[in-house]
Amino acid sequence: MAEAKNSFLKSKMNKDLDDRILPNGEYRDALNISVGRSEDDDVGSLENIRGNKEIVAANTKNVNLKCIGKFEDESGNRIFQILTDYADPNPEGSSITYPTDSDVVDMRITMYDFNTLTYTTLIQGKFLNLATNKAWQITGITLLENLLFWTDNRNQPRKINVETARLSPGYYTEENQISVAKYMPTLPPQLYKEVKTVVTNISSTTVIRLNTVIGISVGMLVVSNAKDNVSGNLIAGSEYIKVIAVDTATNTVTLNVAPNGIIVVDQSIRFIQTTMTNESSDPTWPGDPSYLEDKYVRFSYRFQFDDGEYSLMAPFTQIAFIPQQAGFFVRGDEQQAYESSIIKWFENNVDNIKLRILLPDVGTDTTKGGSVSKNIITEYKIREIDLLYKESDSLVVKVLKSIDAITMAGDMDENVYIYEYQSEKPYKTLTEAQTVRVYDKVPVRALAQDVAGNRVIYGNFRDKHTPYSTLNYNCTVQSKIDLYTSFAEYPNSTLKQNRTYQIGWVLADKYGRQSSVILSQYDTTSAGTSSLLFGGSTVYHSYYDANDSLDVKTWFGDAALVLLNETIGNFTVGSTDRNLATGSPGLYGEPKARWVVDNSTNDSLTVNANGIWDLTFSTPTIGTLPTTNDYLRGEFVDYTKIINISSTAGVTLIQTADKPNLYYLYLFENTNLDTKFAYSINPLGWYSYKIVVKQREQDYYNAFLPGFLDGYPSTMTQGSQVNYITTGATPVDSYAQLENGINQVLFPGGELNNTAHTVLLNDNINKIPRDLQEVGPDQTQYRSSVELFGRVENSAENFNITDFQWAGGTGAGASNVRSISFSGPNDPITNTNVFNAPNPNPKSAPIEPGMGLILAPYQIANPATSQDPQYFSKATLITNVVYDSASNTTTVTFAPGGAIPGFADNIIIEYSDNKQYYPLKKADIASTIGTADDLSFYQFSVDNFNGSAAKNLYQLETNPIVARFSTNKKIGTLADDMIPWLSIYETAPVDSLLDIFWETATGWNYISDINQDVEAGSDNPTGFSPPGFDFKENQKFNGTQGTDIINDITGDVESPWITDIFWPRNNTGVNLTNTTAVLTVTNVAGSNVSGDFKLEQVAQSSPQDVGGYRIKFILENHVFLNSADTIESFTFSLAINYPVTTPADPNETTTTRSFTGRLANVQPSFVAPCPVYATTGQTNTGTVVDLDAVNGTSFTTKENDDLYFSVVSGNDDNYFVLDSGTGIITLSQTLGTAPAYGEFVPLGVYTLTIKVSDASLADGTPLNSTSSPYITDDDQCVIYLTVGPEQVPPYYQGDPDEDDFIYAQSCTSGSIVTANQIGGYYFGPSQNGVGQPDITNDIQNVPVVCDIIYTVGGNLGQGLNPTVFDSGVLLLTAKIENAMNCNSAGQNWNSTYIKTFNIYHRAASTTFPNPNSWTLVGDWNGGVELPGRDDANNPSIGSQPTSLAATVNSGLPQTSANNGERTAFKYISGDDLPGEYFVVLQSVYNQTSTPGGSQSCACSSQGAQGDYQGYATLSIEDAYYNGWSTDPTTGAGIPDTGQALVYEYKVQKYGGLGSDITQANLPGPQGIQVWAQAKYGGNVRQFFTDQTLLTPWTPEPNPDPIIASNPAYFTFVGLNIPTPQNSGWNNIINAQSTWSSTEPLYMQRVSTPYFLAKFDQNGTVVEGTFTANSANPLTAGTVVKTAQIPWAGYPTGSGNVVEVPCPIFNSASYN
Repeated sequence: MAEAKNSFLKSKMNKDLDDRILPNGEYRDALNISVGRSEDDDVGSLENIRGNKEIVAANTKNVNLKCIGKFEDESGNRIFQILTDYADPNPEGSSITYPTDSDVVDMRITMYDFNTLTYTTLIQGKFLNLATNKAWQITGITLLENLLFWTDNRNQPRKINVETARLSPGYYTEENQISVAKYMPTLPPQLYKEVKTVVTNISSTTVIRLNTVIGISVGMLVVSNAKDNVSGNLIAGSEYIKVIAVDTATNTVTLNVAPNGIIVVDQSIRFIQTTMTNESSDPTWPGDPSYLEDKYVRFSYRFQFDDGEYSLMAPFTQIAFIPQQAGFFVRGDEQQAYESSIIKWFENNVDNIKLRILLPDVGTDTTKGGSVSKNIITEYKIREIDLLYKESDSLVVKVLKSIDAITMAGDMDENVYIYEYQSEKPYKTLTEAQTVRVYDKVPVRALAQDVAGNRVIYGNFRDKHTPYSTLNYNCTVQSKIDLYTSFAEYPNSTLKQNRTYQIGWVLADKYGRQSSVILSQYDTTSAGTSSLLFGGSTVYHSYYDANDSLDVKTWFGDAALVLLNETIGNFTVGSTDRNLATGSPGLYGEPKARWVVDNSTNDSLTVNANGIWDLTFSTPTIGTLPTTNDYLRGEFVDYTKIINISSTAGVTLIQTADKPNLYYLYLFENTNLDTKFAYSINPLGWYSYKIVVKQREQDYYNAFLPGFLDGYPSTMTQGSQVNYITTGATPVDSYAQLENGINQVLFPGGELNNTAHTVLLNDNINKIPRDLQEVGPDQTQYRSSVELFGRVENSAENFNITDFQWAGGTGAGASNVRSISFSGPNDPITNTNVFNAPNPNPKSAPIEPGMGLILAPYQIANPATSQDPQYFSKATLITNVVYDSASNTTTVTFAPGGAIPGFADNIIIEYSDNKQYYPLKKADIASTIGTADDLSFYQFSVDNFNGSAAKNLYQLETNPIVARFSTNKKIGTLADDMIPWLSIYETAPVDSLLDIFWETATGWNYISDINQDVEAGSDNPTGFSPPGFDFKENQKFNGTQGTDIINDITGDVESPWITDIFWPRNNTGVNLTNTTAVLTVTNVAGSNVSGDFKLEQVAQSSPQDVGGYRIKFILENHVFLNSADTIESFTFSLAINYPVTTPADPNETTTTRSFTGRLANVQPSFVAPCPVYATTGQTNTGTVVDLDAVNGTSFTTKENDDLYFSVVSGNDDNYFVLDSGTGIITLSQTLGTAPAYGEFVPLGVYTLTIKVSDASLADGTPLNSTSSPYITDDDQCVIYLTVGPEQVPPYYQGDPDEDDFIYAQSCTSGSIVTANQIGGYYFGPSQNGVGQPDITNDIQNVPVVCDIIYTVGGNLGQGLNPTVFDSGVLLLTAKIENAMNCNSAGQNWNSTYIKTFNIYHRAASTTFPNPNSWTLVGDWNGGVELPGRDDANNPSIGSQPTSLAATVNSGLPQTSANNGERTAFKYISGDDLPGEYFVVLQSVYNQTSTPGGSQSCACSSQGAQGDYQGYATLSIEDAYYNGWSTDPTTGAGIPDTGQALVYEYKVQKYGGLGSDITQANLPGPQGIQVWAQAKYGGNVRQFFTDQTLLTPWTPEPNPDPIIASNPAYFTFVGLNIPTPQNSGWNNIINAQSTWSSTEPLYMQRVSTPYFLAKFDQNGTVVEGTFTANSANPLTAGTVVKTAQIPWAGYPTGSGNVVEVPCPIFNSASYN
């Protein structure tokens, strides 16, 4: 048959023509073939190929899905499909409607693998937001390695890891996991730790129990800003209340001090502290302590996600910097600063920082609030976190450490990861591309997408959101307040003054796409009337002025505050401002529901067994509750979905997958209504905001200067000669005189406050540079164009010193003195004798080099003379101060020297301090800069003695550069007072050319949160700015202040104001100024006391403090009594109307807010200055001291109320009785044995410390319910109470000499008669009968009677009756006289002596005769006379040559060497031993005493008193008070005046333990000058420091510690007085005395008697014991008080007989 062949070379299928006419090379139909095109012989032949087939998916749900996009992976032999069955209601694509949770839709991406014939769903869920509409068809889909990218122009570009999705079904569940633009971390690392908790119980004012102490640690600050609807008081951060102990077992914390306000149960408390510390002192700390010292470092972090992408960097912290010494200058720093012009210690003290990173989800540790199934890794696909580090002077960002996510999540506490930076160095540097990457360049939406060169390319895209044009906000500057955290986080940071700031907002979506800077609408339109102290987006922060009363201790620095008046975007429930056409993204969290809660009755937030959170609250009656699948703000996540919601029996339960924010519990803020919101999520909406600031005024300098001289130096001279003159004790012209003319340097007048000078040193020369343009070749003075603002100025201070000596100083003064010295250390606290004269001066300070020294123009001790300040140069400065501990002496050297007059006793020490200076807006300038010589400022020299420049200008001797400033107000101090000290000028800042906004550390915060605050909150007052409450009981309601609401001082004595100016504040801490208020005041007792107080308001027209309030008390003064807890504890309630406008604002509301305050106690005080010195006699039964005290109030009629007096110390023996109610001290009348008692308080000085306590009940119960100053306070006063001797009874006040004498020999009959008479002297009521004692043993062991018996006393001529001697001390003077006036050449001798001088005592009796027996008693000083001493060579008074003998020689002149009169002294005390006394005196002729010649009476009117030898008398006088005298007119006797005797002594500086006295121990030039109420050394019982006899002498402790701890023995001697007083020697007939008449202090002695006594620390004589020896007539161990002692080299020859005026003898020793 016929065969037809056809080749298909054309390889063309043709179905149009009939088969019969089909051309050759074409074919009608073919299946799975191809036409061969090879070069071989089979070209054109048909070949089989593999074909396609339909695949039916295994998942039956696919039947309704439509493929809206696909990608064929030829290399992998895979196909990817994007499927959905959801159709957007808007088919044209002009808007986007997200599927609701009620919509049943399916959205997924699948993959079919032809290699394995498997079909896999890679990702599925509504969050894909896919739509079948043609507008949302996906054409841009590509595969780059394992990453599938797609874009649909409906959502942002996305991507998934195909392999990850295949191996882990359900791996992707949220938008942030698949977006190409990755999640942006929003918050900077926190550098603070904060714990919020609630008080559950109060143990005391410093111990409180909390609902939890988790996270609270020692050292945290305690603050309380929100009272949460309870009556708790604000605890201000400025109180510095800190935690000192935490008890986790009882949830209790202990505070360092009690807060000013009362803490109550249910009060909210915040605990906060910075995490920047210094750990270098810990030996286990591994860091480098010096690494950060010179660095200003910031920290941030970034994430690395699962596919290797990096997030944007989180906002950086502020500089982690706390200066050393907490930023305070300490001793020596100020001088170092102006000497070097830098602050060396101003380096970073921080070396350890805990970076607290708040992450968007929890960790994996379930014991720390984490979750295994849902955490930071599962939700955000984070692989690693990089901790970033940036130094301020570097452009690069470095990585400190990279931490894998598993480690990080395991260490997290809830959502916080803490990294402890320990000064380690970074390990790598980020590339420039990463450093400058501030946002991801991923479009918001894109239609086209492709891949080229391993890069994803988008086309037809919208690259950014359209921001709002303006926002409704205002800005201001305010001191940092503790409502926020910056005061603790960055304690040394502040907003710089004298700067202009522009503050804007930047919005961002969740993926870092940011808006441009949005400014305030008030920058372009009028802001209208506002009650807030705010402007638009631009604010100028001026310098503070003096009226701002800035207290650096409570000032935390300044910060900018931003007030948002309207929400960001549309925050109306159910509405949105998303607009696809304009590119407005709307808000991420769009309000879906809003409801109002008005109580906390059913509030709870718990997690159930299934890990679901249950939130319950009282079902609201206002608003609409959310529904399932709505979102709440989360506590640790941004938003959490509502799984279920139900309401039953008035309680609503909301269940969520994550912990909802605690904000959903009831919060009482400014009203009782608490509004809550729920949200729907708009993934691409505005998610967060941050605040940015433009501030172009950048670099500036601080010039640290050595003080400002206001005006010019004073008294400058030049070319004169100086002559130093000292004219003696009263040097009227003892200062340097100028000769040869005075060439005074004249400076311009009237320049004070307009001109100032200072020295420029070191770098200050560059900081204030000279203008060197357009200057001449010989020019030496220049100006500077740098503008300057004073910040710190020097001030002049001074104090006085006295009690000093000078080198070579004499009574006549000295010239050119260059040093002084004084006893004691260089310490005003301990050395009060030197530093605190004439009055205590709080400005006294240790003397230091650089201080000035001048003579004071007045003095203390001698007001009749004066000290001229010109004795010293005005340029005198102290050059050195040395304390020598061995001599306990401080030496002060100075230059130049000066003349000191002999009477100088007061020097002024000048020094400088500094203080805050408040500049004006107008700057100062340096008008002239030149050397000191160029400006005629000369150093000290002979031609410029009195010029002050050398003192005013630092290092003037080096001819430094000096700047002269033209000032706009006074700065510095005047020339006479100015001494260099640290002062500071600040230069005007450099204006940066970079016109950019800078990121702040506020971070990115949720827009929904601030919108909720704006929408739900209000500006209604929630509380007050710190009122500065200070109400003291000593304030006066009618004082000199009270009318100036701005400037009067709160709490001042003369001020009724009890608060500073304060304002109501809204819940963001903003002061409200446009308010009115009505004040109500109640006390804890429940009384309404509003009438006692008045609320005043600063006028709206005031230039400052507009609208502020102030409270004062108006009716009467207040007193802090024991009832103050209730009566004087107040609640101040203000009913506040806000806002107040004209016309009236329809939204004006009245809100009542309260604060509490208490009357503060003022320390009570004694009326008399303390210490108090008082004296009393032993028998005083009345008031000894009346310690009047006041309780501190200004309420004078109640100033003595509720006082309680008590003895603190000094009354161990109960010698004194104190009336606790009156403060009256009396002597105890119950000493001795009951019922007679009869003992007296021993003589001496007693140091009593008396305390007066206020606010005390009659039994002494104090008010101690809280802490100072609201509790009982007290004052103490030291009483130096001298129980001194009494006056003797008037009957005994002064019996003159020569009363009824006795004698040894007489020649009245012309012949010598040896009588050896005995005299008896009776002290007592003679009407009771004398009845002489048995004196047999005193005389010759045979019964004898007295030759005379004389009744002592009664010689005043006033008819006094004899009386018992029962008070005071009598000094008994036994005197013997011998005289031989014949002047015989034969040297006839005569010797007589007092053989017996004995004292007898018997008790008094009213019976006649007195039945009581006489008893021999000892002398009051301690000696006792023994009977049986009848040997003429060993008489009873003593042994030769120390006996009471009078031996004369007719051949010698009557001088002190030829003694004719001797006296002996004894004492009797009516206080110690009252009763009757009988003194026996016998004068005896010494038959055996014939030294060198024969004996002869030589009488006939040539003996003593004419005819006698051994003429003896006994006289008496009051030992302690001015005695009897004779009226010169009438001759009548005058009794005691009652004035205490005052005599001067000198005592050893250091005492000893024994009586081994050597010449070196005797009082000499180094002895201490003291005074005593004692005429003679024998009756010294107490030494005082001055002649007022008030301040007891305190012996200086011996350097030997053993001696210093015991009462010591001191020698002392009486000092001469210039006028002789009643010398008995002058009564000797024809005597021609050559004595220097030093009686009575030397007791009529030729030689100086020395005494020894044992003294305690009060300068009081205490009893010692007598040691026997061969010359001692007393028994060993006899108790004595004051002894006369011998000393080396005392005279022993018969021509120099040494008197013994005491019954204690020369050879005795005293232990």
